[in-house]
Amino acid sequence: GISIQECSVRSSFLLNKKAGEPGWKAFVPLYREYTLFHLAWADKYFWLWLGLLVAVQLSRGSKGLFGILGGLLALVFGIALAAVTWVSRRRLAAAFGKDKNFATGLFLLGPVFMLMLGCSSAKYLGPDPAPIEETTPVIKPYMEKIEKQLKQ
Repeated sequence: GISIQECSVRSSFLLNKKAGEPGWKAFVPLYREYTLFHLAWADKYFWLWLGLLVAVQLSRGSKGLFGILGGLLALVFGIALAAVTWVSRRRLAAAFGKDKNFATGLFLLGPVFMLMLGCSSAKYLGPDPAPIEETTPVIKPYMEKIEKQLKQ
């Protein structure tokens, strides 16, 4: 059989080729994820994703007195990481003309749906130009509140 890692590399290779990116970018794990963010959204959100990933790992490694606090921090950072990953997968699906249901598949069963996307007739349309609020309506009220505070 084929491992999940190998499936992920093959699917990323196919997606890179469709988007006009060099296929070799699929073979370097963090660079593969960076390229997916670049194709779907913006590079700066990759660094947010990576920071959250590191924060989750550091929080999970806490021992002793900081064990409970570390666990809570890992949970909070983990939820934030999942949110950024969801938006990224939603935008990746949109960049290839797919809907929210396909994005859910990309989020939950990434390697399988990326392989489906890479082998399908879907064409790369470019990053979704919609602002973040339109992609994730849940955070729109918070964004509006922040904008009001900045104007004051």
